[in-house]
Amino acid sequence: MTKNRLGFRSAHPVSALLFFVLAVTASTASTHPLTLGICFCSAAVCDIALQGKKAARLLTRVLLPMLALVSAFNGLYNHYGVTVLFRMRSGNNFTLEALVYGLVFAVKACSAVLWLDLTAEALPSDKVIFLFGRFSPRLALVISMVLRFLPLIRRQAGQINAAQKGLGALTDGNLWRRLRAAAHRLSILISWTLERGIDSADSMRARGYGLKGRTQYNRFAFSPLDAALTAICAAAFALYLLSLKGMAAVYNPVVTVPFPNAAGWLSSAALAAALLFPAISEHLTLRRHPPRADHTVKEGFVDPIRNAEFGMRNDGEPTFACHLKRPDRIVSLIL
Repeated sequence: MTKNRLGFRSAHPVSALLFFVLAVTASTASTHPLTLGICFCSAAVCDIALQGKKAARLLTRVLLPMLALVSAFNGLYNHYGVTVLFRMRSGNNFTLEALVYGLVFAVKACSAVLWLDLTAEALPSDKVIFLFGRFSPRLALVISMVLRFLPLIRRQAGQINAAQKGLGALTDGNLWRRLRAAAHRLSILISWTLERGIDSADSMRARGYGLKGRTQYNRFAFSPLDAALTAICAAAFALYLLSLKGMAAVYNPVVTVPFPNAAGWLSSAALAAALLFPAISEHLTLRRHPPRADHTVKEGFVDPIRNAEFGMRNDGEPTFACHLKRPDRIVSLIL
């Protein structure tokens, strides 16, 4: 666990990586509806527990409609199976097996998206560098830059659109002029991304990143909670592998879903307990340390002990404002 932080976000990088390997593997390799339902529901609950409204919007506006669309498209363009629901005007059959397998594939994809979205929240760049920095410094730097650049690119794209909208480039003219304006905005965004990447690479090279004999700062300590998470994930993964053969469902030519045996129910329960660990730890953390109203400001949080404000500027750089209260005056220092 990292100091001064609680919940799943403070988990040791090795434990968090093992958890996400288990989650993504179980979500993509499973075919039984029980296991798929556990993976999808656990991913949705954990993502909403850690990211709140952002994850809820992703689930309701993107992933749930994608479930219906992928399932319908698979039934329209694939015609395997023997259970014909109706015959289309083209003469092809719309089968139950194609519809169900499309839904299964969509659930796998949505579960993986939710787990990867949670990975970006629970494995920031410092944890990625800790995991891969010693083995491959360049790979660790590339992964950390990609995870960091995604929100920066989205923020920069919003600023470019706002600036172009103020100039009238988004609404003026016909379709061809609007397409040219969109290409111009994309060119600006690509140029900014390349320049930002070059600046980051030059900065890391100037700090001696990747040189032989370079020491690495480590602020992560393996706590008993990390050991519990690692043990739960290892046990759940072992039970999942043992029951994988008996929990294999078939969707062509007939939907065949085996009823889980004792090993299947045991592995499903262990998998659910392991995958719900982030949500449970976040809930227990909020119960032990409930948020206070004076901890929240517009772009960060307030530390009531030091009376300091932490936040993020529009360019993604951190800001720090310290207000020193004195009897005769108030001094504000902004960095």
